Amino acid sequence: MAVIVRPYADVDAPAVAALLNEVEVHFGGPPLFGPHEVRGWMREIRDVDLDTRLAVTADGTAVGYGLVSVPADGGQQASLKGAVHPAWRGRGIGRDLLAWQLGRLDDLHHQIAPAADWTARAGAHRQDTAARRLLERVGFAPVRYWFGMEAQTPAAAADGALPDGLRVQSAADVDPAALYAAHLEAFAGHFGFEPHGMQEWTAQTISSIGFRPDLSRIVYGDEIVAYVLSFDDETLPESVYVGVVGTRPAWRGRGIASLLLAEVLAAAATAGKTTARLNVDATNPTGVIRIYERAGFVAVSQFVSYSRSLVMVAGPAGS
Repeated sequence: MAVIVRPYADVDAPAVAALLNEVEVHFGGPPLFGPHEVRGWMREIRDVDLDTRLAVTADGTAVGYGLVSVPADGGQQASLKGAVHPAWRGRGIGRDLLAWQLGRLDDLHHQIAPAADWTARAGAHRQDTAARRLLERVGFAPVRYWFGMEAQTPAAAADGALPDGLRVQSAADVDPAALYAAHLEAFAGHFGFEPHGMQEWTAQTISSIGFRPDLSRIVYGDEIVAYVLSFDDETLPESVYVGVVGTRPAWRGRGIASLLLAEVLAAAATAGKTTARLNVDATNPTGVIRIYERAGFVAVSQFVSYSRSLVMVAGPAGS
């Protein structure tokens, strides 16, 4: 069957989500993606017509895709997302998509910030040896490992109490600017963190369609101290996705995150959710994996981040 390669269109979101879920399930994970998440990715793309490619069959089935995202303003980390359906491998689709991505990224680097040092980031499931070999053949090196984790609800209640002077409540009335400021401080220094503007971050979190303020928690003192932001799972209605967990550095090590997770899992169970999911940096220096394990989370999948320095040539690729 012939394959057509063309830019992504909004109508393709369900087909791309189906492709992503085929890859997840093939490598032992749960189906994670829905059309809303795919559309969220596309909002981060500078020009969808120029910076996306979708390999589709005549009946509209997506069998491969490639996306190119430039760094945030003032940042250095570009993102290459892509995958090929397991049944369509061995036909050069992934090789051709990756070659296009690298060429397009070279063009964008030359156009936007030719004097800046950029790093291209890509990734693959740890068990996906074919994708990993392809990345390594073009100069990418593994730099970080990630766990996908799941827990059953309800979980056992966490021991202890909040430090004096702190209070916890849902995210129903949270001030976006105050939450964004807490997020910037909580994630400063984390691997790969380059902040986007408040409007973009808010659109992806507390203003997104799936956000569940009733299943999210904010800890307040004189300012926001810590937070857990939760979302409905598009593909698993019985599951809640714990999307963002942050604690300001001065308040770490006091059991606050554990208490918040216990509250979130209990609230999720009351709301009819039977499982919770999250993703975490396997080498996170804050010790957050131990917190998740104590809350009942176990690793169900592993992902590898790859990195390659972007080397400029005399002119844009293809010139």
